[in-house]
Amino acid sequence: MTRLEMFRIKSMWGNYTFDYACSLSRGRAGGLISVWDPSFFVKDQIWCDDWYIIVQGKWVNSDEVFFMINIYGPQESSDKIALWNRLLEFIRNHDGHYVIFGDLNEVRVESERYGIEFSRSAANVFNTFIDDARLFKPVLGGRNFTWMNKAGTKMSKLDRFLISQHVMDVFTDVKVTALPRGWSDHTPIMLHCDKVDYGPIPFKFFHSWLQRDGFNDCIKMAYNECSLINPHMPLHQKLKVIKEHIKCWTQQVKNVEIDRKHEIISKINDIETKIDSNIASEVEKEDRIKLLKERDDLQQLEDMDVVQKAKVKWDVEGDENTKIFHGILKQKRHQQMVQGVMIDGTWVTDPNQVKMAFHKFYKDKFDVLDSLMELPPMVPFATLSQEDNIELERPTSKSDVDAY
Repeated sequence: MTRLEMFRIKSMWGNYTFDYACSLSRGRAGGLISVWDPSFFVKDQIWCDDWYIIVQGKWVNSDEVFFMINIYGPQESSDKIALWNRLLEFIRNHDGHYVIFGDLNEVRVESERYGIEFSRSAANVFNTFIDDARLFKPVLGGRNFTWMNKAGTKMSKLDRFLISQHVMDVFTDVKVTALPRGWSDHTPIMLHCDKVDYGPIPFKFFHSWLQRDGFNDCIKMAYNECSLINPHMPLHQKLKVIKEHIKCWTQQVKNVEIDRKHEIISKINDIETKIDSNIASEVEKEDRIKLLKERDDLQQLEDMDVVQKAKVKWDVEGDENTKIFHGILKQKRHQQMVQGVMIDGTWVTDPNQVKMAFHKFYKDKFDVLDSLMELPPMVPFATLSQEDNIELERPTSKSDVDAY
């Protein structure tokens, strides 16, 4: 890298405390460069290609391995397929957390293009790569498109972040926000963690509670406590008291179940060791069957909660692998979470301002006279006459039976 290029990086970065990896330009492509602060991210290994730069390293004070993949997507469909296949093979052969970013030069659905022909086959190949690599696309806040021509007649969502499920486990509040475009025809996008608090979450009721011992007693105890505190306590305050009792009860029950599950697994392992050595008694073999059933019952209660949270059904009945459902649950939580709203052309993420924007929107909607619904006059239901009612209630005689 030349001194001029180093000076340009220093000007953008703000100082000389940086490390970098670059891929030289090829033809009309200007090449790629990845820059990072070594006091926060420590590089272990680098792979460079015409279309991407992969930097393997670890964040300071963390033992987790991350692969930061900077991509500049090719134009030709055949080159795109080769790129996705190459990256997929790399991901399958290297364990770690993946963050893929850059100008991928491809869209997922037709709504991510405007004024440009949409290739469904290319989008299907791109989506297949994302699914096979088990990547997740965080919601972009602030913009619908990341590229725009000078005339504003063509737009596409070409720049994006794709992260692996493990990244969501480490950084639970990860978000992607579009920054001001500036002089470029591409919108800069930023991956960052921003924890927001929208207040108490809604009360949730899990089906598994009804199958656990002690739940009914917990509700009765909480309700009786409300009557003792204030016989005329409003319903919403009673629900708050009951909710606190349920939270304490579920925490105690789960702790007991976790300890019991560990105890069962330990006993099963001891018995199976004796069975393997042919020294187990018949009583121990019968105890093993009972322990297996108790373990499965505890696992089924856990699975019921995961399935209810993910709002999906088991693909195979009895499948105990809940990892996929935890992944679906986290993706749903990120996708459904309100990242922010546009207020007068400005992207706002402050919870109080977001709440006020929602309140104002629906208040204006309901205040408009055109939104008032006029129901048609109620059509009276057909009713039986008094004579018919008497006939239906009359005792059945033998002649009535013979008539049929």
